[in-house]
Amino acid sequence: MGSSLKILRFAMFQRLRNIMLFLIVIAATLPTAPVLAASAQTKTTDLAKPADPVRDADDRWGIVREQLFADKLISEDGNVLALSAPARAFDAARVPVTIRALIDQSDERFIEKLFLVVDKNPVPVASTFTFKPNRGWQTLDTELRVNEYSMMRIIAQLNDGSLHMDSSFIKAVGGCSAPPTSYDRSDVTRFGSFEASIKNLLDPKVPAQARIRIIHPNASGMQFDQMTRTYIPAHYIHTMGAEFNGDPLFTVETNFSFSQDPVLGFNFDPEVDGELMMYALDSKNNRFEQSWKVEAVTSN
Repeated sequence: MGSSLKILRFAMFQRLRNIMLFLIVIAATLPTAPVLAASAQTKTTDLAKPADPVRDADDRWGIVREQLFADKLISEDGNVLALSAPARAFDAARVPVTIRALIDQSDERFIEKLFLVVDKNPVPVASTFTFKPNRGWQTLDTELRVNEYSMMRIIAQLNDGSLHMDSSFIKAVGGCSAPPTSYDRSDVTRFGSFEASIKNLLDPKVPAQARIRIIHPNASGMQFDQMTRTYIPAHYIHTMGAEFNGDPLFTVETNFSFSQDPVLGFNFDPEVDGELMMYALDSKNNRFEQSWKVEAVTSN
């Protein structure tokens, strides 16, 4: 017992001596007090500035803006479209987003493209919608992952080439790395299936409304599986589209910024009875599609 205590005391003495020697060496390498004072004085301004998430987001946006639009003018007059999203998200992995067109779209003037951007996401451009030819949509809605406090923007490109933007600051954290729900481990039979809510009886004076969800993990590659203790490989939908009677309503280029089980809500102007078809392509070269019959109401 006595020998053990001696060994322990000797080890503690050695450790204390090593710490003292380390401190002496560090002290010898430090600059003199006047130099430290001057250094602190020159850096006071930088250190005193608090982090500004909105300013940082704008810096990131500057890079994205240049890549997408170069030096083109982007109007923010609020007359073309409106973005609606929660200021503080209940679930960062499923942030609801609604986009409304504020103009009466016609063959002469319509929104040709929409760019949905989340500045601070790993892939800032969450999706690009293309509407050509014009099918008279008024609203779109979806659910996004938001990785950290960020500006969210929607930019419309009209068929005349002009650009118009609306934006909102979103408080959400961890959406891109949030673990998936359990269905992709248990009920694989649902993979690639569609869930749809569609008004089958359509008044020609009222746009048709549809909300369609595809069951898909849309894995980002950043999610950690607590069961296997490994990261879940990326597997996400990159293209979606809708057609009515074989004519395109829109196409979407996207990525894992869409939530698990990506959803799209939209409206359009059918003039006759027909068939609505939705399709999706994913990063493993899978294609999924489903069709629904749509009937129009005869005007009296």
